[in-house]
Amino acid sequence: MSKKTGIFLVLISLFLFIVTSYVVLSLKNKTCEVSKLETEKAVYVDSVKFFKDSIIKLQDSIYNLSVFTLDENAPALDYLDKFYGFKDNWPGFIFNRLMSTNEQAGNNPLIPYEGIEGPFKINNVQILNHKWIIANFTDGKYWGEIFLEYEPLKNDSVHFKVIKSFIYPD
Repeated sequence: MSKKTGIFLVLISLFLFIVTSYVVLSLKNKTCEVSKLETEKAVYVDSVKFFKDSIIKLQDSIYNLSVFTLDENAPALDYLDKFYGFKDNWPGFIFNRLMSTNEQAGNNPLIPYEGIEGPFKINNVQILNHKWIIANFTDGKYWGEIFLEYEPLKNDSVHFKVIKSFIYPD
């Protein structure tokens, strides 16, 4: 073998070594990038799963809240229309009549307790169906809850009857 052939083989070997090293390093970098992307994808997949689960929980909560409400209770609305005449907005009508009991001076007449820090007034209302209402009341410091039965009257008023009530202890 001649000297030129030996140098040529060394140069080719060196060239092949450099090319092979470059390919190996490139593949290693690509592998690291792929691994990083797979990790990011896993984080995004977990986030999507978390948000989907959250949406399902919120939908369940909305459904559970709408089960006991006059707004979503077609049989109860039909009952009111049949026995008391048609109204476009029964829940609004009943709510307004109930809240109007707050307008007199002093305690709301439906609340069977005397206010401690001021007069007790109805605060939040949940009209359950065509007969019952749950509400809470406060005097600004003390809170209670009241369970009412109601009946619309022919003269566009509503009769309310207290079934049960309580005040939270201080």
